[in-house]
Amino acid sequence: MTDIFFSYSSADRERVRPIRDALVEQGFEVFWDQAVPAGKDWDTWIRQHLAKCKCAMVFWSATSVSSDNVRHEATVAKQQSKLVSVLLEPLTAQQFPMGLYAQQAANLSNWNGDRGHEEWCKLRRDYEDKLTPPWVRRQLDEMEAELVGERARREGAERRDKIMQARIAKEAEVQQDLKQERDQALDEVVALKATVEKLTQAGADAAAREAEAESRDRALQAQIVKEAEALQDLKRERNKALDEVAARQATIEKLTTARADAEARDAQVQQDLKQERNKALEETAKLKATVDELTRTQKSSLEEVAALKAKVNELTQARSGAEERVIELSQRLSEAKRSQRTTVAKRFLDDLNAGLRDSSLFDADVRLGQLGQMSRVDAVTELRKLSVRYAGIHCRIGRNGVTPKDPQHARNGLRAQIGTECDFTDQAGMTTTRRFPLEIEAGPEVTGNFLISGLWQPEEAWLWQPRPR
Repeated sequence: MTDIFFSYSSADRERVRPIRDALVEQGFEVFWDQAVPAGKDWDTWIRQHLAKCKCAMVFWSATSVSSDNVRHEATVAKQQSKLVSVLLEPLTAQQFPMGLYAQQAANLSNWNGDRGHEEWCKLRRDYEDKLTPPWVRRQLDEMEAELVGERARREGAERRDKIMQARIAKEAEVQQDLKQERDQALDEVVALKATVEKLTQAGADAAAREAEAESRDRALQAQIVKEAEALQDLKRERNKALDEVAARQATIEKLTTARADAEARDAQVQQDLKQERNKALEETAKLKATVDELTRTQKSSLEEVAALKAKVNELTQARSGAEERVIELSQRLSEAKRSQRTTVAKRFLDDLNAGLRDSSLFDADVRLGQLGQMSRVDAVTELRKLSVRYAGIHCRIGRNGVTPKDPQHARNGLRAQIGTECDFTDQAGMTTTRRFPLEIEAGPEVTGNFLISGLWQPEEAWLWQPRPR
C-alpha cells in the first residue's frame, strides 16, 4: 500500500525530487510517477493510488495552481482527510484554488535539504499525523501525560525529603545542646555532692569540738562562764553550717528537677523524631506503590508498541538489581545488629568493672529487672552499690556468648542474652566466680548509637538487690 501520494505539476518535478528522496530515506513508500503503465487508464490508475494512500501531499506553485488535475486531486484528498499542502514558492490568496487556501501549508520555497529546518519539521508533523493510527497517538499522548505526572510526583518527593533531612539535622542539633546542658548539670551535682561532704565533715568537727568543750567544762568548773561562751560560739558556727547544708540541699533539689525536665524534653524530641521518621517511611512506601502501579500500566502500554519493549526490559533489570541490593543491605543490617549487640554488652561489662563512672551508656529511663522502670540516675546508683559490696569486680562475656532476642520495650531496638562470667572479690580478698545469663535491651538514638533501656538478671540477683518483700 502506498504511504504518500504526490500531486504536482510536471514542470516542478525536479523541485519535488529532493523532498521525495528525503521521505524515501525515512522508509516511506512514495507514489510520484506520472507515466501511466501500458494498458492502464490514466484516470483510473491515479484514482486507485489516491484512494489507497494514507497521505496525499499536494505541491503548490504558480504552475500547479493552474493545473486541473492537481486541483482535482487536492479536492479529492481534502474530502478523504488526507490532504497535506506544501508551498514550493510564495502564493497569494487570489492565486490559490477556491476552497483550498484555508488549508495550512508548509513553505519549502527556501528549503535546502536541512532536516532541522522549521518548515520541514512542520511538514513532518503534518504527514506523521496522517500516517500514525489514532490509537497509537492516543497511547503516546497518555504515556507522555503519565510521564509528566510521575516526574512532578518525584520532584515533590525529593523536595519533601530535603525538608525532612533539614528538620532532622536541626532536631539533632537541639538534642546535642540539651545533652550538653544535661552533662553540665550532672557535673554541677557532683561538685555539690563534694561540697556537702565537706560541710558534713565540718559538722562532725564541730561536734567533736563541742564534746571537748563539755569535757573541759567538767574538769575546769572555775572557768565555766568563759567555756560557756566558747560553747555558744561553737553552736552558732554549727547552726550556720547546718543552714548552709540546707541551702545546698535545696539547690540540689532544684538541679535535680531541672535535669528531670531536660531529660523529659530529650525524650519528647526523640519521640517526635521517631514519628517524623515513620511518617517519611510511610510516604516513601506510598510513592513506591505509585511507581509500581505506573510501571505495570506502562508495561501493558508498551506491549502494544513494539518500539518501546527495550525500555521495559531495562526497567525490569534495574528493579531486579535494586531488589538484590535490598537483600544484600538486609543481610548487612542483620550482621551489623549482631555486632552491635556484642558491642553494647562489652561496653556495659567494661563500665561495670570500672565502677560505672560514666552513665552515658544508659537511656533516660531504664527497666532494671524486678525493680521496674526508673530514671538513668537511679539505675546507675543501684548498680554502683555492687562496688560497695565487693573489693573487686571483673565481668566478661563467657563461653555461651551473645544470643539475639526480640526486643520487648525498645522500638527499633535490640535485645540479647549474654552468657556472663563475673569474678567477685570480697573485702577479705577471696574471689568467687559466678556464671549466669544477663539480658540487655537497648534502643537507638538520633546519632545511631544504642542506649541501654533494660537489664534482667536471674533470681540469684548478682548485680543488684531486689526490693524487700
